[in-house]
Amino acid sequence: MRAVEAIRDRSAIRNLSDTHKVKVVVHADQAWANEVWIPLLITAGVKRFALVTAAAGLGKATVGDVIRLVDNRGVLIQGFASLETAHEGLAEASSV
Repeated sequence: MRAVEAIRDRSAIRNLSDTHKVKVVVHADQAWANEVWIPLLITAGVKRFALVTAAAGLGKATVGDVIRLVDNRGVLIQGFASLETAHEGLAEASSV
């Protein structure tokens, strides 16, 4: 996976994913995020993960469900309304 390789290559501890166009996240994808993606991020060294969510609707709700359902085993996952606020949230997290 290129994203995990890039995280490792740069020793990144923060990751941002823009999911504002996501319409729905099915249960199988939620399980994959929890069982595969989050452990890969943790192994790569990520401590903070920001997700930009849709402004409203089912996309916002289902990405929010993923954030709530994914076990935060060593990584803090937060949702944001825009790329700007996500960048700000990650920047604030690095100064704590």
